Amino acid sequence: MCFRWALNLAANWGLDSLVFSSDCQQLVKAFHCPSEFPSLAHIMLDCTQLVNSFRNFSFCFEYRQTNRVAHALAAESHLYKDCEWWGDPPVGILFVENLN
Repeated sequence: MCFRWALNLAANWGLDSLVFSSDCQQLVKAFHCPSEFPSLAHIMLDCTQLVNSFRNFSFCFEYRQTNRVAHALAAESHLYKDCEWWGDPPVGILFVENLN
């Protein structure tokens, strides 16, 4: 449902290109092959319709180790309620890539 929400938000912003990655392998598989996940079929259908609004779209799996910034944002999402940013990211994630 968060994936659908994010697609809808990007479409409402009028973006024409979107690169989406997730460390949830099942979500990526469900999007690319919805017949294997019948309980998610209606959500994936909505997502497919939203994706058609973009000129360029890609959705791929990223291992959590290579997706540290997104993982940090998700883990600390309670700190960024109702937050959108277009320029500088929240200070809390600026150095995530350099952490071991």
